[in-house]
Amino acid sequence: MVGCAVIQFAAQHYGSRRGGTVPAHLAAGKRLLCTAAASPQLAGKQLASVASRMQVREKYLRAQRNAREAWMPALGLQFERARRADSLSLATVNLARRFWHFSTRPSSCEKHHIRHRTANGGWEHHIIHCLECTQTQLYLLFKEQYPGVRVGRTLFCSLKPWYVRPKTELQLITCCCSACTNAWLLVKAVRHMQQV
Repeated sequence: MVGCAVIQFAAQHYGSRRGGTVPAHLAAGKRLLCTAAASPQLAGKQLASVASRMQVREKYLRAQRNAREAWMPALGLQFERARRADSLSLATVNLARRFWHFSTRPSSCEKHHIRHRTANGGWEHHIIHCLECTQTQLYLLFKEQYPGVRVGRTLFCSLKPWYVRPKTELQLITCCCSACTNAWLLVKAVRHMQQV
């Protein structure tokens, strides 16, 4: 009897997911229940057949959805996914990302250029931005400047741009006084002379 209940639940669940085709799937479930009472082995085969058809249908619908998302931007059409009611607006996301960008310091070293793979397979180059405080401190500063914006700390941290990095120990002990800079330039010149 447990197997029959499972079959009936599967028929109801799949029918409600398909939308508007509940009676046909309930009828199929009833036929499976009658077969299960007469021959459990035959019911098992039919259940496997229904399950495999459900999987094929789900695979087909997923492929259709992916194809639609692929060709719509190529035609210049905007594909809008369904959004949750409590999701952040695009303006809030852009505000948080701009805050991250302008609240971090760009690295002064010419070697600190990094790249990031974009969605279309290309590369985006950017200079590293150093985070000089903790992410929580930056979040509290954001809440202080924009008290009306409702965004949690975890979501705020997830909006951090890919080029923002915490400072390393070497960057923390770097000195920019004229004596250290002249010594560094002298070492660089000697290395260049050795290569020539």
